[in-house]
Amino acid sequence: MKKAFLFLALWTVQAAAKPIEPVTVDISAGRARIAAGTASVQLVSDPFYLTVKSGRDVRIDGVPTRTFGFQTGGTMTWFVKATSLHRLFNGLTAMLTAEDGSQGQLLITMTPKQHIVVTLSRPAGNTEALRFDLIQRPEDHFYGLGDLWDSDSVDAKGSRVAMWVHEGTPDVCSYVPFFMSTRGYGIFVDSAYRGYFDFGKSDPARTEIGFEAPQLSLNIWLGETMRDILSQYLDMTGYPVMPPDWVFWPQKWRDEGTWDDVFKDVRDWKNHDMPLGAVWLDRPWMLGRNGSDDYLFDEKRYPDAKNQIDKLHALGIRVLVWGCDFLTPDSRYYGEGLKNEFFVRPKEVPKDAANPGIMIVDFANPQAREWFKNILKNALKLGVDGFKLDRGQGYPYPTAAGPRRGGSAPPEMVVPSGRDVLEMHNYHGYLMVKTYAEALSEEKGEDFQLTPRAGWAGTQAWTVKWPGDINSDFSADKGLASIIRAQSSAGLTGFAFWGSDVPGYGRNASKVLAIRWLQQGVFSPLLQIVGKGNHPDAPFSWDQEATDIARSFIQLRMKLLPYIKTQAVKAHEKGVPIVRHLAWDWPKDPDVHDNSYQYMFGDDLLVACMVDETNVREVYFPDGEWVDFWDRNRTIQGPGVRTESVPLSRFPVYIRKGATHEIPLP
Repeated sequence: MKKAFLFLALWTVQAAAKPIEPVTVDISAGRARIAAGTASVQLVSDPFYLTVKSGRDVRIDGVPTRTFGFQTGGTMTWFVKATSLHRLFNGLTAMLTAEDGSQGQLLITMTPKQHIVVTLSRPAGNTEALRFDLIQRPEDHFYGLGDLWDSDSVDAKGSRVAMWVHEGTPDVCSYVPFFMSTRGYGIFVDSAYRGYFDFGKSDPARTEIGFEAPQLSLNIWLGETMRDILSQYLDMTGYPVMPPDWVFWPQKWRDEGTWDDVFKDVRDWKNHDMPLGAVWLDRPWMLGRNGSDDYLFDEKRYPDAKNQIDKLHALGIRVLVWGCDFLTPDSRYYGEGLKNEFFVRPKEVPKDAANPGIMIVDFANPQAREWFKNILKNALKLGVDGFKLDRGQGYPYPTAAGPRRGGSAPPEMVVPSGRDVLEMHNYHGYLMVKTYAEALSEEKGEDFQLTPRAGWAGTQAWTVKWPGDINSDFSADKGLASIIRAQSSAGLTGFAFWGSDVPGYGRNASKVLAIRWLQQGVFSPLLQIVGKGNHPDAPFSWDQEATDIARSFIQLRMKLLPYIKTQAVKAHEKGVPIVRHLAWDWPKDPDVHDNSYQYMFGDDLLVACMVDETNVREVYFPDGEWVDFWDRNRTIQGPGVRTESVPLSRFPVYIRKGATHEIPLP
């Protein structure tokens, strides 16, 4: 009995002991295993396939003989065998042999913190694309990918999502090649080349990842929940910025205007007892065609800019101005940019041409970035507090002549930095945003707002994002409904701070649309209202009822600021989204995944957006007890669906029973 007890005790000690090496690599009899902690990558050489496990649970399961492949002449060829497996300190290399005898190389590494990197290099010859296929199960769901427009659901299951930015409505310029699966893994493809993710659209039993790149580099993280996985992705790419407090106040801008219009807005908001935190000056505020000149104010529209900005600051109002990625021949800096080859230009236009036209800055050139930062500082030295950063999706074209959906950037461009145009088409937006962020940081420290439409992996660390121009309607593809989905997807990609134009960028917004969009904006990290078309004085452009409702919700926004600030700190420090699709908290509830128009706003508020002209909608209540935001004596038990009547003066919001934060009365 004593011997048995001693044996059991020794076995327990040995089982609990830490491994003597941080990453274990074993290669034997045509099989390989790389392990750290509970995570492991296992490779079978013939027939070739790969699996990733957490303990005994398979998280990623490659398709045997169809795990990795390449495309040539439009035809897919698959690697069927792995040979020449060689151990590294924290991984291995393998030579892969394809069906046609072609060879490619595979590199797999793992860190002690279980960050797995799998890199496939393409075979010699005219390889067009590389691909990774994995088995997809019926219960799998997929989230992330930035501002997701290619799916009619926040859950990308059943969709094919292209990684290629382009102009249009909406402007697709913030796709991020990172997603999370409810099976407990996340993948970031570290490539800006054109690619796609097919989550079972072509074959419901298979997820496809394909990129037209020299190599396919897959960063893989495992976790029990999306919360576990997103934080690991952000460890690599950066946690969301912590905006200054004034960013969370209501903001107003007009499509066009003057100082008279700006000060009229400030007076109107004050007269209606509605706090205002910032105003934006959209294009044109500079001189120059296309509204892009020297980042100095047009003296006719905006004379005496420094004094006027000082007056606004004295009133507690911050000032943002429009920015972009190009200069026009009207700029005093244009000739200098041509001379120093700081622009991307068509080959048929020589650099000494008299008027070669509008030019995009070659942000891949560090010297060009420094040069352009000094131009941006013209505005910042006058007191400007930030930029609404337009464009970034048309590279290498400076205007709307750029490639649209499915198009490709032409090779007939001179790129002085020497970068591949096809890679830079997607990556240009990242470098543009980085340049603006650096200029702002150098002049303003941390007290600024940068609100771009473009983005890529990493820009969440500098920006409070906006999705670009959206129609002023309820439509699911180009209107209010579309931005609700995109906002939730962006949050699950690390973009914690995000807000759309209220009520869209159209010219004929209806009263009901304006109110419903404003209500959604109040329960978003960024609330910014645009005056345009039939509503230049928004939110006062409709009738008295609309004005009264707008006032009540703007005042509610101010009451919510302590709650929003608490959620912002959590987003900045831990990467937890402020706007959270219900799958974040209830991933195993099958009824949440196709529910794209509800979300949690922070820890305690369930928001069900109104996406049509009616005052009735079905609300899904997840597991738990919920308190009506407007009637604190009314509770609803979840899970389940309720039909809710919602007058225009109210918005469907519910408080989690036992909320950890004090939620103010409306």
